[in-house]
Amino acid sequence: MDTSNLKNQEDIQRYVVTFSSTVKDAWSAHSMTKKITKHSKEWWNEQCFVCINKYHESGDIDSWKAFKAAVQNAKRIFFD
Repeated sequence: MDTSNLKNQEDIQRYVVTFSSTVKDAWSAHSMTKKITKHSKEWWNEQCFVCINKYHESGDIDSWKAFKAAVQNAKRIFFD
């Protein structure tokens, strides 16, 4: 979006409306609603997410072990 021709308040207002409309359209097109089901894991935390992503990237056994340890720790914290 070109902002070089903003000369007065009306131009700025039009730009802001256009920009917000663009953001809203992008959000509507690409956002997803999270669905919590009976299979959702309430104990899952950020550390589990980081470890599983690291395992998916590397595929080595040490990453898998780190993931399993993170899951065990998350479950222990959640259920205590």
